[in-house]
This record gives sequence, structure tokens and C-alpha cells, in this order.
Amino acid sequence: MNKKAKLQIAPPYSRELIEKLQAGFSALCGREVEFEIVEDPALVGGFIAFVDGKKYDSSYQTKLASFKAGLRE
Repeated sequence: MNKKAKLQIAPPYSRELIEKLQAGFSALCGREVEFEIVEDPALVGGFIAFVDGKKYDSSYQTKLASFKAGLRE
């Protein structure tokens, strides 16, 4: 049975990228993951995936915030 998941992604993106993300999350979950795609221009870049009640944030904003916090240490 396919898992339904949500993928917020910054445009533009390719079908190839979506397929790679689905394959990666399918391997992580141990079964096929099917994304509901939501384009989110506010992300600027990257994506946020919601799978099995978990949030996987790979957006540019989150990466920059982590980098900035690391510089303060």
C-alpha cells in the first residue's frame, strides 16, 4: 500500500527531482511513498516533506538559520 505524504517544494522543480525524492523516502519508510505536491514560492529553495507525521525540512531558510546559529557559537 502506498503512503500518502505531502511535499512542499520551491518552484521550479523537475519531475526527475520528485521521482528521486519519492524513491529516497520510499527507501526510508520501507514502502512506496506518493507525494501530494504543493508548490510554495515562499520557500525560495529546497523542500519540506511531511511523511508519517514527521516533518523533514530541507528548505533554504532552515539551512541558513542552522548555518547562522553555528557561526554564533
